[in-house]
Amino acid sequence: MGPYEFNHIPVADAGRDRTVEAQAPWGATVTLDGSASSDADSTPGTTDDIKEFNWFEIDPCDPNADVFLGTGRIIDCNLTFGTHIIVLDVIDRAGAFDSNEVKIIVQDTTPPEFTNIPQDLAVACDGGYNLEQLNAWLACATAVDKCSDVTITNDFMGIVNSCGATGSTTVTWTAEDQYGNKATTSPAAFTIVDIIPPLIVCPEDVTLEYPADTTPGATGKATASDICGDVTIRFEDTIIPGCGYTKTIERTWMATDDCNNILSCVQVIKVVDTTPPRFEFSVSPTTLWPPSHKMVEITPDWKVSDECDPQPQVSLVKIVMSEDDNAVGDGHTTGDIEVDEDGRIYVRSERSGANSGRIYTITYQAVDDCDNVTVRSATVSIPHDFKVFTRIAHRWLLSGREGSIHVDFNSDGIVNLADFAGFAQNWIK
Repeated sequence: MGPYEFNHIPVADAGRDRTVEAQAPWGATVTLDGSASSDADSTPGTTDDIKEFNWFEIDPCDPNADVFLGTGRIIDCNLTFGTHIIVLDVIDRAGAFDSNEVKIIVQDTTPPEFTNIPQDLAVACDGGYNLEQLNAWLACATAVDKCSDVTITNDFMGIVNSCGATGSTTVTWTAEDQYGNKATTSPAAFTIVDIIPPLIVCPEDVTLEYPADTTPGATGKATASDICGDVTIRFEDTIIPGCGYTKTIERTWMATDDCNNILSCVQVIKVVDTTPPRFEFSVSPTTLWPPSHKMVEITPDWKVSDECDPQPQVSLVKIVMSEDDNAVGDGHTTGDIEVDEDGRIYVRSERSGANSGRIYTITYQAVDDCDNVTVRSATVSIPHDFKVFTRIAHRWLLSGREGSIHVDFNSDGIVNLADFAGFAQNWIK
């Protein structure tokens, strides 16, 4: 009997069926391990009686065909995606053999991995819903997969409008490989904000004479614009009283955009009074006779009005006379002009015997609350001789057209006895 008369048939063990995760686009490197195979003729704890470990893969298209994978108790081989039936043939030293199959599935169940995940982003409103920035943000997600290309999609449905051209959206991105494995990001928000106030241009400061129209239609209106929406313009006036009815208006123009951002500017409108009062002034009497050297009260009378002051102040400026206080032939008196503490005016009814007569010129002024002044004068005359005075008066009256006296000798705008005195002097000469 030969050395293998009592040979035992080896037992092939290709290992357990298993599923392997793909490691690359082509599949996975799989370790085939036949270490569990045995042979009773082997030294205990070894498989030294097994001479060959041969690995084959059954052709999925032809069960009767196989593909040799390699020899060895343990080998590594590259398997593509899908199900693989692997056969292990073991042969002992006597040529006895055994086969065992193992099923290995190579698959991809690992989702893609995001390499860039969009974060919350707030941008300043550009008036056009920030499309360039939005599109860049939506496109910034990236992902990779070990086994295939990746398609990235998102659930963007549009901007939810807020004030003006602002708004927001919340977006989730999904990365999917060609085997249907998906990875999804946490939601991220894209927000368009408007914190920039409108641009506003105030009308120019103006100075107007009272009375004046100070409405915006007359003094100008502010203009404003905003990149992110419409603008509402309004104004508030702060009035600073001045003299009379004058005033300074600080007109604050405010531009408010759709998002309640506000910017203001101040226009200054001054209403001034540079017009003096209307002032008519006269005295009574305008002629004194006889030259008795006595003091005679002169009563002033006036009419005064002003657009900007209901009560202009009227006051005496001065009283002058055409002769010295103690002229030759006037009776040796002095103090010919008096104004008492109540403002009553007294002048002396006298004139020099050497002259043609005396004229008192009384000057008053009307001052309004803005210190505009109108000055008027009136005269009181004492002629040298009453007969001459009568003849002169007759000639003077005849110098004008019928029913009127038009000779204004001193050019003060009033035809009165001062003009008569001037006429008299010329006539006497």
